[in-house]
Amino acid sequence: ARDFKWSSSFNFSHNKNKVVELAEGQQFMDMSESRTTRGFIQHRLGLPAYQVMVYDFKRDTKGQLVLTASGFPQGSDALVTAGTSIPPTVGGWNNQFQYKNFGLEFLFDYKFGAVIYSGTNARAYASGLQSETLKGRETGITVTGVDGSGNAITKTISAQDYYGALSNISIVETYSADFIKLRSLALSYTIPAKTLKNFVQGITVSLVGRNLLYVKRDTPNIDPEANYSNGFSYGLEYGSLPSTKSFGLNVNVRF
Repeated sequence: ARDFKWSSSFNFSHNKNKVVELAEGQQFMDMSESRTTRGFIQHRLGLPAYQVMVYDFKRDTKGQLVLTASGFPQGSDALVTAGTSIPPTVGGWNNQFQYKNFGLEFLFDYKFGAVIYSGTNARAYASGLQSETLKGRETGITVTGVDGSGNAITKTISAQDYYGALSNISIVETYSADFIKLRSLALSYTIPAKTLKNFVQGITVSLVGRNLLYVKRDTPNIDPEANYSNGFSYGLEYGSLPSTKSFGLNVNVRF
């Protein structure tokens, strides 16, 4: 229809990078450490920058869990790479609709390919506040693996002990930071000049909202965009607050 207009734009970017050189003899560079001391950010030779380094489950050469004498799972002796904390793929989709004097505009944005270590979820596992810790509270958790000598071991331990052990195995609290978000939405109405007897060229009144909702996210209990800072600690989270929604009224007067 002649009174209807629609404009749409989509943007996409993908970054590929690799750490190719550090100081002579240096294989990695420490950049930041989680306050839980179980997650780290490092640059590592041959990998994309800002690797999230965490502790995996300790296993033997056959892949079996190595348990303590009490039957607790343990963290690996060495750190493992979980992935980069900097999303390689980012973009957005913006749409503007106009029908007569009414306008509607909204923006979705997205980031894919990064991971985040959540100290908040680690503490939630330790204190029984993570929803996963509901499992086994009445019956206990049966754990099967081997002891330090390689002998098979099966034990049933309390949920508190089991999830307390998991809180120190930081791969458990490391999540995909992928998300799609409705970043902004605006509804507007333009009062034309003739209605205002040409006192002004027009007035546009808009209701606007930002950070409205996630269409997709994989991080329980935390905002996937949360981090200590936008610097070296990007990819480490602990005790963060969610991003706030905002609503407003804009009035644009054209003379």
